[in-house]
Amino acid sequence: MLASVVLLTTGCVVGAPDWYRRYQQPYRAHPDLDRRVKTVRVLSALPPDIKIYELTAGGVQDLRDDWSAAGRDAVFKGLTEVFHERGIAVRQLTVDNTMRAPVEDVTVLYRAVSSSIVEHTYKHPPFPTKLENFDYSVGPVDSLLQRNQADAVLIVYGVDQISTAGRKALRGVGLVLGAVTGQPVMRSGITALNIALVDRSGAVLWYKIAGDDGGYDLRDPQSAKAFVQRLVADFPKVGR
Repeated sequence: MLASVVLLTTGCVVGAPDWYRRYQQPYRAHPDLDRRVKTVRVLSALPPDIKIYELTAGGVQDLRDDWSAAGRDAVFKGLTEVFHERGIAVRQLTVDNTMRAPVEDVTVLYRAVSSSIVEHTYKHPPFPTKLENFDYSVGPVDSLLQRNQADAVLIVYGVDQISTAGRKALRGVGLVLGAVTGQPVMRSGITALNIALVDRSGAVLWYKIAGDDGGYDLRDPQSAKAFVQRLVADFPKVGR
């Protein structure tokens, strides 16, 4: 789903209704966001759910577990560094036998909630009432906060498509032919991340999706951090 979501980036229309202005923003925010984030100082991050695929010349994608593991580490490292630079502590939740069930419950529910958010507030036409009153919940998350003595939960998942050498070669030829003929050029692969800030009650306070066509590699720590910086550019100022 992440790879197929296109974020509209056109400017706001003067005199447009509030819901339309919210629709133009790359993120979604709870109506009570500013008040609720004042008490947030430490974030408990679920292990990022990152899936990285090898994209062949024929357009077939194969899930690579080794690449995905590297992507999870790189994305979390990027998160901790970026938030540390903002004075925000991020502690990754250790998923042991005690925490496995609560984490799985929240993860499954969050995927359903995330799909609903995309369907109602990102796709066209959106539901104006869902934009004006952005009220989504994954249920209480106290158990996920107590372990890390945190104030809110951070949920991140994403996908990355890494082109094989054969696909890169074909794309190079396509770029030349496309420039000559005006035909569409084969894409190099999609990188996409989704992030949500969830408070103790389970309310989704802030939500965003960011995507790019072939410009990042989540296996690489520097590239992953650069993409995380882009993802959280609009992140609310917490603890203030």
